Amino acid sequence: PNTNHTQCTRCPEGRFSTTGAVECTACVAGRYQPSNSSDTCIACGAGYYQSATGSTSCEPAANGTYASATGQASASPCPAGTYSGASASTSCSDCPAGTWSGADGAKACDTCLAGTYSAARSPSCTVCDPGSYAGDAGAESCTRCSAGFYQPRNGSTSCEPAANGTYASATGQASASPCPAGTYSGAS
Repeated sequence: PNTNHTQCTRCPEGRFSTTGAVECTACVAGRYQPSNSSDTCIACGAGYYQSATGSTSCEPAANGTYASATGQASASPCPAGTYSGASASTSCSDCPAGTWSGADGAKACDTCLAGTYSAARSPSCTVCDPGSYAGDAGAESCTRCSAGFYQPRNGSTSCEPAANGTYASATGQASASPCPAGTYSGAS
């Protein structure tokens, strides 16, 4: 060992020291130092993180994750109903209405199937109730069956016309009613 102390040794990258130090200290997680001979470490910028100590750089938050603040030791997964389609994200985007993401860490949103719908930021799609339908994929809401039509099932993509001898006088009906005695519907 050198006991003459004729010179000081530079701290390597990823480490730092303060005045009068007897050794170098590793940068803590969330901080880095790309240069040698440093007296401090640099916080990882928003969108980046570093989980290891003694690092010389930070990692970008991967697709499906985000790092919202500086100095983070890890990236967080986007919660269900949101997504991040780019690396180094500082936040997640809401899935638009008509789409969904059901698990944490989504890189994109999935489109709701016909017969279902969703509001923005949904973790799932909702099946249309009887008396309504969603004819196309990506619906933001279900459409009530028009008068003269009905739909008895959940998750339908269209409504059924009331058959001869029946009627559906209101919108959103789940069934058609038989014409009362003395009335009819159908051929004239």
